[in-house]
Amino acid sequence: MRFIELLQEGVAYLFITHNFGVVEYLAHDIAVMKDGKLVEYGAAEQS
Repeated sequence: MRFIELLQEGVAYLFITHNFGVVEYLAHDIAVMKDGKLVEYGAAEQS
């Protein structure tokens, strides 16, 4: 998983929000969780 690779590189952030506009601006990749389970993962596309 990309998160583990980022940790090995020394750079990773956990940002919790419901505002996807902010996430799209700040992140390269996005993971969506529901009830503690990963339900979606992919690249953020900036418009």
